[in-house]
Amino acid sequence: GNSLGAYGAWKWALACPEQILSVGLLSGSFNIGMDSLNDNMHFPLSYWNDVFGDIKNYTGSENDLSASAKAAKANEKIKSDVYMWTGESDWLLYSNRLMKDELLSDGFHVIYRETQGDHSWSDWDREILNYMDWIEQRRTAAENTGKNNERQGNDG
Repeated sequence: GNSLGAYGAWKWALACPEQILSVGLLSGSFNIGMDSLNDNMHFPLSYWNDVFGDIKNYTGSENDLSASAKAAKANEKIKSDVYMWTGESDWLLYSNRLMKDELLSDGFHVIYRETQGDHSWSDWDREILNYMDWIEQRRTAAENTGKNNERQGNDG
């Protein structure tokens, strides 16, 4: 997902970990409380209140993905690998860096890319191809590991 779609994709991965093997988060809007008060904010506070309810009650709520991720990892409910990208000129750059650091601190496997770009479809269209390549590499590696395990089992 990209932008608020990344927020939704991550929220889904946290809520339904048995359904998600990996999640791609491009220019994610994660720390909503911080983002809504950011000097570079592109949307008024009323927008975030419409999306998430009273932003004053965001921290620690079911919509606070930092808290949800920490709880899910502590309960060992989530196994998803996380692929993140954000552009160096994206207004959500700082928020993405914070989320990446929190996820790494919580023990998630995170691939983080930060390259030229901003909060735009042209950058997301390019980066989704990198995410798809990463998924293919993971799938191929998993297949090879499975084949190697099968060979070892047949030889024994």
